[in-house]
This record gives sequence, structure tokens and C-alpha cells, in this order.
Amino acid sequence: MASRADRRKRKALIAERSAQARANEQQRTITNLNSFKIKKLDQYTPLQLQQAARLFGQKQSARKAEVLAEAQQSYYNVPVVHVTKFDREMASRPLVSDSTIASAPSKQRHVLRQQQSRRIAARQKIERAKYYDQQRQQRTIEQQQWRERHGAGTADPQIMQNVLTASPEFRDILNSTNVLGDEKFMTGMDVKTLKRELRDAAKRTQTAEDKEKTELLKLYKKARAERNRKRRKEQKTRQQYLKFLREMQLKGAFDKVVAHQFARLTNKEIRWMMKHTAFGLFIKNFIGNSPEYETWEAVRKYAKNNKFKFVSDDEKQKQKVRQALQDFMSQAHNMAR
Repeated sequence: MASRADRRKRKALIAERSAQARANEQQRTITNLNSFKIKKLDQYTPLQLQQAARLFGQKQSARKAEVLAEAQQSYYNVPVVHVTKFDREMASRPLVSDSTIASAPSKQRHVLRQQQSRRIAARQKIERAKYYDQQRQQRTIEQQQWRERHGAGTADPQIMQNVLTASPEFRDILNSTNVLGDEKFMTGMDVKTLKRELRDAAKRTQTAEDKEKTELLKLYKKARAERNRKRRKEQKTRQQYLKFLREMQLKGAFDKVVAHQFARLTNKEIRWMMKHTAFGLFIKNFIGNSPEYETWEAVRKYAKNNKFKFVSDDEKQKQKVRQALQDFMSQAHNMAR
């Protein structure tokens, strides 16, 4: 059994090693932000804080340039349908008459029906592509968000006027001044102000993927802390909830096919579609009830009571909107890569 003197020696050795580790950490040069912890700012020296501030200044400039470039990308009020060489070839072939199908041998009827359906689908696809090209408006994401924020309606008569709010994170980074990018101004800050600027810069430079990871990490930590209890259904991210809501809306207003197509989209494809296309406006205008700030159980109750319905009884308009939504999803799957 260790004596009291041995225990004292061991504690002294541990304290000495801990002090040496802290001293080594304070002498370390901050060359990247991967090892820099915002929650532990008090452990860094003023020189290390300035080194991190320079890196955050560069990151803020890069993030602002990224947001500006993204704002200048095209906004699609109607889907983009790509007509392939195969589609043109199928559309150019004559349709098979019903009498030809009826008079053909039984084994050949199935082949003729397949050929007929492919030719009809190709012609319909080309017609949709022509219609979308006529309705397409040349507009950037920045212009569309400005119109929505100021209550300007779109030229498409099927789209009602909406007053939406553009992304607050984009407004924040575009309207802010990158003080950490100014070397003279940054080095003249006191430590308290520099720490505050570092915290703001860390929030401002977060992307949608970073926020999703942070939110998931919090949920996983909470789940581990409650490992002896059943994980509650509310322990989902905001993005997962909105995806579930849109899926239930599409299923109630149309059918399982459209909902399943939306469910197969990745988070990146959905974000691209909601930002670059009028998919969200179609959902708001043509599907009743959108409880975006309700609980998961409320959405299930809405779906069970068949409250997610198409806004009108016009079957022709319903099929037209259904096809447009499917085309938006196909476009997002092809372009958001």
C-alpha cells in the first residue's frame, strides 16, 4: 500500500506535468482553426488570439465571396427539363395505332404498348420543355429574394404574391464589416473585444452543413446522457422536421410517388431546390396547411385527418402542378452536386 509520502510525490508530479502541458499549449502557434476551440478562449494567450483572428478574417472574406457568388446564381421559377437525343428520336417515331396493337400476336402486344408509352412520354416531355422555356424568367437568387422581401409578386399568374424573408445569415454576413481582416485595427483591440469578435466570426462563418452537424452533435450528446431512457421523437433537427413535413404535404396533396421522390433527395439537394427554384412557393400556394412550427405529432395528426390537400378541385391544374414539382426535384437531383 502506497504511503502518504508516495501519494504526495505522485500528486506533485502530476501537477508539474499539467503545468508543463499548459505552458507548451500557450507557446503553440495557431496555424489552422481545426485545433482552435471557441469555448476555451480564456486558455489562449493574446498572441494566439491574434493568430486565430487573422485566420477568421480570411475565412470571413472567403465566406462573404461565396455568399455573393451564390446570390448571383440563377433562380428557376419553372423547372429545367433536359431533352435528350433519345427523347427526340422517340418523339419523331409515329404512334402505334390501337388497331395495330389489337391485331398483333399476344406476345408482341406488350412490346408495342411499351413502344407506344415511350413515344407518348417523349412527346409530352418535349412539350413540357417548350412550355417551361416560354414561362422562364431570367432572374438571380438575389433579385428573387429582394422581390419576396419587398412584397413584389412574380409574373407567373399561378403564383400568388408572397412576402417572405430572405436568409438572415446571408444578410448578416453581407452587411457586416470584416474588422478581423484589418491588421492594424485588429491588433489594437483589447483582449475582451477580440474575444467577442472571435465568437461573432465563428457564428458568421458557419455554413448550413456546419450548423446541421453542430445541432446533431448536441442531440447525440443529449441522447448519450439519457441512454437509459427512450429517445424522444422530438429529438430531431429542424431540417429533418421540415423534410418530414414536406413529405407529408406531398403525400396528402398528391400521392406516395411524389412523396417518395422527395424523401430520396439529400439535404444538400433540398437546400439547393428551396433556394434556386420556386418549389417552396408551389408548396405554399397549392397545398393547404403548413404547420412549420408545430410538433411532429401535430404533423402526423394533420396527415391522418387528410388536412394536407390540393387547394382546388381542378384535376388538370393538379396534374400540372404535380408534374412541375417532380421536374423541380429531378432538376435538383441533377444540378445540386
